Amino acid sequence: MVEVVAATGVRFEEAFAAGVSAPDGLALQLDPVQRLAVHAPSDRSLFLVAGPGSGKTSVIVLRMLKLILVDGLPPGAILATTFTRKAAAELHSRVLEQGETMRAWLLQRIDPRDPAAAVLRRLDFGMVMTGTIDSIAQSLLTDFRPAGTQPPVAVEEFVAESFLLRHGLWPENRRNNPDLLNYATQLDGRPSLSQGALVGLCREVRERMLHDMVDVAAFAKTAGAGRPAAAILAEVVADFAARLDGKPLVDFAGLEDLLRTRIAQGELKQFVTGLRVVLVDEYQDTNLLQEAIYFGLAEHACKAGGSIAVVGDDDQALYRFRGATVALFRDFPDRLHNRMGAVAQTIHLVRNYRSTPAIVRWCSNFAELDPDFQLVRVKGKPSLVPARANAGDLPVLGLFRPTPELLATDLACFLGDVFRGAGATLPNGTILARHAQGDVGDCAVLFSSPKERSGSDKPRLPSLLAERLAHLPDPIAVHNPRGAAFHALPEVAALCGLMLECIDPGATIQQQERLP
Repeated sequence: MVEVVAATGVRFEEAFAAGVSAPDGLALQLDPVQRLAVHAPSDRSLFLVAGPGSGKTSVIVLRMLKLILVDGLPPGAILATTFTRKAAAELHSRVLEQGETMRAWLLQRIDPRDPAAAVLRRLDFGMVMTGTIDSIAQSLLTDFRPAGTQPPVAVEEFVAESFLLRHGLWPENRRNNPDLLNYATQLDGRPSLSQGALVGLCREVRERMLHDMVDVAAFAKTAGAGRPAAAILAEVVADFAARLDGKPLVDFAGLEDLLRTRIAQGELKQFVTGLRVVLVDEYQDTNLLQEAIYFGLAEHACKAGGSIAVVGDDDQALYRFRGATVALFRDFPDRLHNRMGAVAQTIHLVRNYRSTPAIVRWCSNFAELDPDFQLVRVKGKPSLVPARANAGDLPVLGLFRPTPELLATDLACFLGDVFRGAGATLPNGTILARHAQGDVGDCAVLFSSPKERSGSDKPRLPSLLAERLAHLPDPIAVHNPRGAAFHALPEVAALCGLMLECIDPGATIQQQERLP
């Protein structure tokens, strides 16, 4: 699929590039660096360091369409994964939508008798495999499982915790073991743990051991020498895993580990034989287990003349608590070369199209302020560049207070002045006030967590701010649907209580065992 517009002699790659920018095509204007990433050869692995608002999703989608429409890769030869279901759904939707637009645009410029026209009509963009790593693992382990075996069933969190309680903590009365309880409180940081919190902690330890690819037996042996409770915790995890082993039930961390194992054992040969490109978004949130999966798939793709491309931003790494290690992103080119000898081209997407220049400069300066922080960033990473004009540029304000209570009070007064009063006067004399037709609903306040109470039941900033806003001269009401755990809502508790009364009248079964 090179010379498909034979009548005019236009190369197909040129026609694709024209369709991307054409008003009756996709009408997308790519900067030179974005074009470099989109049009890189299909056998070139890429390391895309994409700052916030730099158009990475557009680049990812256009790269996949270029691989299909220009390089002639079958859609099913491309696997693209990202971190959340919402992002995966958006990626899939845009591939379908923009793929159809490009197909129609190109068909209008190709002789209907040209064989390439028939190829275009047959393309099914829905065959591109997109999803989260968990959903992709579920699909691959179901569709390409060995003959005569059952597909794995991923259990939800509460089911996994029920299994862990019954088969990991109840045996030998481990749930009441003083050494284990003391060790668990040290790990958790709270002075005491309920049984439900202990189960949750054990599940998190199980996930981290898998994500960090820890040998549980070796951990029990080495850690247990000085800390008997660590060995007991390892036994809890091992007994839970043994209960699931050999059954079609897995938790989500176990699902990923099962995929890694089957790739390494060559049990997904039917799938990997046709794989040519692996594309991973939000790679800064990858852990060691997931890296092993991506590299295992990429080895097959690269050997067949394909590539791997990862996209992310080390400054946006958030998921260390899930085992994510930003060094896997920062050192990706070296780790890829050491694993399979492949060379990845580094491309920096630094033009921010989303935010105002003041915000872009502030964020870039913040990331570059601490010299020690530079040691964990991608070497030679350039600063963000604002792509938007200065028109309507808004200031970046800082509000620093010694306590959450004082911060909540002053922030509530500030919001009250802006949205209910005459406006807030800034240090430079500018008055910041709402638009005549605006209101507090135009404001978004983001917190590190939406929870309103701490583990020790102290009010957190979301609760404090809501309280202060409610007591302004012109009160501002706040609704925080995620402020408390779902089961703690009175309406939910009442409904679940009625359900339990129907299932277990008089709580006969519930009183037989201590249930979380």
